[in-house]
Amino acid sequence: MKKLFKIGAFAVLTGTLLFSSVQHTDATGSYTRVSGADRLSTAIEISKRGWPSGLDGERIVILARADNPADALSAASLSGAKDAPILLTYPNSISNKVLDEIRRLNTKKVYVLGGEQAISNTVINTLKSKGLEVERISGSQRYQTAFNINKEAGSDSNTRAIVASGTSVADALSASTDSAINGVPIYLVTKDTIPVNLPSNIKSVHIYGGTGVVSKKVEDTLRAKGISIKRYAGKDRYDTNRLALANFKPNNAILVRGTSVSTGKEDYPDSVAASGLAHRKNAAIVLSHNTNYLPNVRSLVNKLGVNSVFVLGGTNAISNTLVSAYQSSYPDPIGKLQITSLDLEKDKVVIKNVDSRDLNLTGWRLYSADGGQTFTFPNNYVLKKGSSVTVVSGRGAIDNPPSQLLWTKSYMWENDGDIARIYNPLNGLVSEVRK
Repeated sequence: MKKLFKIGAFAVLTGTLLFSSVQHTDATGSYTRVSGADRLSTAIEISKRGWPSGLDGERIVILARADNPADALSAASLSGAKDAPILLTYPNSISNKVLDEIRRLNTKKVYVLGGEQAISNTVINTLKSKGLEVERISGSQRYQTAFNINKEAGSDSNTRAIVASGTSVADALSASTDSAINGVPIYLVTKDTIPVNLPSNIKSVHIYGGTGVVSKKVEDTLRAKGISIKRYAGKDRYDTNRLALANFKPNNAILVRGTSVSTGKEDYPDSVAASGLAHRKNAAIVLSHNTNYLPNVRSLVNKLGVNSVFVLGGTNAISNTLVSAYQSSYPDPIGKLQITSLDLEKDKVVIKNVDSRDLNLTGWRLYSADGGQTFTFPNNYVLKKGSSVTVVSGRGAIDNPPSQLLWTKSYMWENDGDIARIYNPLNGLVSEVRK
């Protein structure tokens, strides 16, 4: 018996999570979400978390462009040196809520990062009208801006520096911990060139990222100047982050989204505002995928042995299900199901809970690879440990929960060969059977 017809192919969801705007700070266990309704508000909430009683000392705030915060990549050492939060603005006007936060902090001076196209003179004039001292730090390109930021911070006098790609942002985020806490300057480079002359006092450089983003040519150029090199390069950005933090002993951790919020450009608004909090809380900045569970991320946070983990951004940035997985005490935080039987002719699949606990299967999915069709388990359906459920489809199939669940009256499985897969709510493949 062949399938008589197929329903429209459903894409395998990359996460069955309901996204919502979180406009407050809430905590679960040792994990605390710090977020606002948008990127401006999240930066403000980060500022409030780090400086609840306002600024002291020089009373400085750093202002970076919200919709393309490339200049903020190298601001970590400045933020650390000046004990300054990083706030965001759009190019042509500054929001009243940002001005309110600047006022709450009792700010005396604002560093504006980037040229007039990044943040206009209109914004600067608004700040000045509030009685604030304003200084623009800019350069002809982001590479020169980074150089000038380091000079203003005084971190350019360090004998050690960090080199990271000026276009592949994630590795520069991984460098922010060392820069913010230890006052190490971050210099941005192209894949094959160093656009600025590094200060002559620099004796060692840590390169963040593999040769695909910072080539061996850059490394050779530095070595030719007598500079020693150490490269942090993992199999991906998350592994590079893990390697970079291997020797840190922080008090806290900051979990940030390590994937761009935009498909058209590199954009990490919550992440670039993290370095001030990293300095303030002696916290390691840990990159996470926004929906997919990565075991090495949880292992890294556990290995760091921190007191608290601050999760930056709302559930679009890092989902609640993902945070719960990182907090879980179970060896497999999501749970384990196994496909024990796939009957293509009778259109039924038997799935067993082989975990050590009952599992709530909200967001779990059964997938037919041949037709690209997805069955999503009912919300709050619980499969007891050791128990099995049969998912049926086709004419005559009936719904008889909890032991039998109806997919559809259509035939879902291709008799001459198909693949059944089970995905957890974080898009992890947990079981697969081929027939």
